[in-house]
Amino acid sequence: MVAARGLAVVAAAGLTAAGCSTGSSVVVSAPSGAAGGAQPEPQLAPEVGECRGPVDIAIIDAAADPRPTTSCEAPHGSETFWVSEMDPRIEAWPGGSDEAGQLLDQQVTEECRGRHEQYLGLDPAASPNPPPDRLQIFAFFIPTEADFDAGARWFRCDAVVEPLTAAESTSIEGTLDGVYTRPLPAAYRLCEARLGTPVSCDEDHEIEYLASVALDQLTSFPLQRGDLEVTAACRTPLLEALGLTEERADLTFGYVLPNREDWDRGAKGAICVAGAADGSELTGTLAGLGSSSQLPRAEG
Repeated sequence: MVAARGLAVVAAAGLTAAGCSTGSSVVVSAPSGAAGGAQPEPQLAPEVGECRGPVDIAIIDAAADPRPTTSCEAPHGSETFWVSEMDPRIEAWPGGSDEAGQLLDQQVTEECRGRHEQYLGLDPAASPNPPPDRLQIFAFFIPTEADFDAGARWFRCDAVVEPLTAAESTSIEGTLDGVYTRPLPAAYRLCEARLGTPVSCDEDHEIEYLASVALDQLTSFPLQRGDLEVTAACRTPLLEALGLTEERADLTFGYVLPNREDWDRGAKGAICVAGAADGSELTGTLAGLGSSSQLPRAEG
């Protein structure tokens, strides 16, 4: 299951449920039983520090992930940073019960969100305007329904790199433990290509998400472009993210707003973005660019 991003002030900031399923080599349903009617062995309870293979949207969105562990020294898709027992009030399998699922969502939010930040090395007090990126969701998984019926009550929370399309499978090189204490690789950052398509910043793109700001002081939905209050709120965080004291002539600043429905539900914030002033495509990150470095323009 996947918990929604909770590190940056962005358009949709609620908790959702999800878990694991994928291609032909991955079993995501309850085991059907061995030949001759023998019952399958239950999945062992996971442990903090375990890693598993590459993840895609289907894996992240399912309830159970019975895939075996893999070496954390090699490229891998997830890192387990927390394991706990379900609230005793959960009497039905949370993957199939709305009431049990809601109880588990609440428990996961309380136990995993702060630990996820700590695992990644994010200090919200020291970084009040983090941009959304590909690390700000975490996946959580539960036993299969058969294992739950047999008495298993654990859940685990995993750090992952968010897949951006149904066809993408993501891996982690090294570890996500303390990743925010180092310069974040462009592959983990979020950018937008033409037509507003989200891509990682190591791909060709037009704008990069560089900061987020809360806009709780606004009493009405801002203009989609050129709103003076939103522009002013983004200016300083953008300069700080870029390593500048004043704007560069070859850069243009902007922002991305949530849709009106999400805004009215309380998601009053904006993503602050930057791109090349001439509209040319970039590859790589603008973070820490400074006043003298060349823009990382895409080839061709």
